[in-house]
Amino acid sequence: MKNKLLSAFAKAALVVSVAAVPLASYAAGFSLSEQSVTGLGRTFAGGAAFANDASTLYYNPAGITRLKGPEVVQGFSLISLTADFDKTLGVDAIGQPLSGGEGGPVGKLGGPLTLYYAAPIDDQWFWGVGVNAPFGLATTYDRDWVGRYQATYSRVMIINIQPTIARKVSEEFSWGFGLDIQYMEVKLENALDFGSICFGQVGPVTCSGLGLTPQGADGYVSLTGNGMSYGWNGGLLWEHEGTRLGLSYRSQVKHSLEGDSDFTGTPAVFTGLGVFTDTGITADFDTPELLSLGVVREVNDEWTVSFDLTRTGWDTFKELRVQFDNPNQPDSVQPENWTDVYKASLGVDWRMNGNWTLRAGYGYDNSPVADVDRTARLPDGDRTWLSAGATWHYSDKLEFSAGYAYLQLGGGEPLPFDQTGATSDHIVGTYEGEANIIGLEARMKF
Repeated sequence: MKNKLLSAFAKAALVVSVAAVPLASYAAGFSLSEQSVTGLGRTFAGGAAFANDASTLYYNPAGITRLKGPEVVQGFSLISLTADFDKTLGVDAIGQPLSGGEGGPVGKLGGPLTLYYAAPIDDQWFWGVGVNAPFGLATTYDRDWVGRYQATYSRVMIINIQPTIARKVSEEFSWGFGLDIQYMEVKLENALDFGSICFGQVGPVTCSGLGLTPQGADGYVSLTGNGMSYGWNGGLLWEHEGTRLGLSYRSQVKHSLEGDSDFTGTPAVFTGLGVFTDTGITADFDTPELLSLGVVREVNDEWTVSFDLTRTGWDTFKELRVQFDNPNQPDSVQPENWTDVYKASLGVDWRMNGNWTLRAGYGYDNSPVADVDRTARLPDGDRTWLSAGATWHYSDKLEFSAGYAYLQLGGGEPLPFDQTGATSDHIVGTYEGEANIIGLEARMKF
């Protein structure tokens, strides 16, 4: 019986395979574009080429060479994500209906704070530093919902510090380079169906005698991980007679995360075998590389149009692999099969008068997650963006900006969901989702 239960654990390891990888956002998987409120108002069109304030540090470090003097830009974007699940089918490992509701509102309220400082050193050299959150957000469900064995809570936070230097080679050409110093923190939770684990590998008669029946012996697991790592970014900027072209690149950041697993409700038969017990965990995760092309055309003193095309390299995210410090617990592996994605956006700015600039934008952002790979932790889909914003030029030294964007997932069509969990629970249904984003920002020049 001991070998059968150990085999049961190995088969069921996918239940906790989410240990240290973030799966909780709606922008190119779980990346966050919201690093500038003025950019938000035009759907970040021309991000690699706009270079009108210190937030260009994130989108293209070469852009700080266009600044006339020292300045600080501080902003905040509040993101309200909503994804509702509609169940069609939910059965456990032996085909009986899964108990529980549809999880309630899935999205959580949150968003990144940003802070940038940039200044000239002399006529050719410039420097700056930025603090932002390039990946994040969270999803949450009722703890007793029908999909509790697949996910109940997922949260990620990545804080990025970016020291930057740039050089103006000529009146038309500049380059910039920066470091990415990242801290990553993750917390993920789900229920455990110990009855189904036992039934699937040992047999109903033995397990029923132990009081382990599907949905009748639930436990819970909470997994946390964190770590620091480093990457780099660089950019080129060319400007000629009111037209700017920008090209920027952000490298992968290879995170090696360490943390802990916290199991509750584990039956004595499993703890006696030394499995499903609290232990340390490790996992590796690479953030995707980003390549952006931006074009900005100043039509006249009032009108500016912009375009952006960004590629996010999610093709490296093929699986989740978690290692447990406990030697009795084998690695757990969850296939993901994500693919590279592209985001395209168009924007327009109108300098209405000396005090106000208005802007608007449209964008389309495809998802790295195919329908067959959609998970409860990330019910992701292609996104359509509509945005608007304004800047109040209070004085020559002080500006205030606001922006708003509406995101619709899946073009308004329900997103199909059909997943079999690690303990053979099978759930079929659809998700419908949208996001509303509001941002505020202040720019201070010295």
